[in-house]
Amino acid sequence: MSPEQRAERLRSHHRAWIPIIAVHEAYPGHHVHALKTNENPRILRRIVRESIFAEGWGLFTEQLMFELGFLQGDDVQLTQLRNRLWRAARVILDVSLHTGQMSLDEAVEFLVQKVRFERYAAELEVGMYPRRPTYVLGYLIGMQEIAALRDDYIEAFGEPQPPSELYDRLLRIGAIPPALVRVELFGHDGPWPE
Repeated sequence: MSPEQRAERLRSHHRAWIPIIAVHEAYPGHHVHALKTNENPRILRRIVRESIFAEGWGLFTEQLMFELGFLQGDDVQLTQLRNRLWRAARVILDVSLHTGQMSLDEAVEFLVQKVRFERYAAELEVGMYPRRPTYVLGYLIGMQEIAALRDDYIEAFGEPQPPSELYDRLLRIGAIPPALVRVELFGHDGPWPE
């Protein structure tokens, strides 16, 4: 790589990413989710991985670990917020691309201008959308759904002690659509978001 290319890559992948990605991918993110899902006796629950819950859980854990004080520092929080902006942009881009409202080049430009992606990263990101329609919607929508599940659980049953009581139960259900997780967590008469 040229010195300019190296500098561009470093702007996109700075040190503040490391703890955030570790939380998202490993603990308490996807790795823990996979371990807990494997405890479910139903084989389909162990193998089905629906993106709204799975990727929503990853993004939810980033916020959770910041709330709990594990993720700290202005640089980490700024990176976390920028990543949230990126996930919100994904909702706009995925829908716009798949409904013909935006071209691939327009989507790249949107990421460069609105989310401040480096062009090479925007091209890689947008290149994934035609191959995995609706997958990227799962991050932000799923995080919001899981946060609502947590809030409703606390309202219905009180603050779980220890907090892992709720999260272990939630993850053992599997990576199914949040509406189905809600039915299993609360029963058919459980609270539904308005």
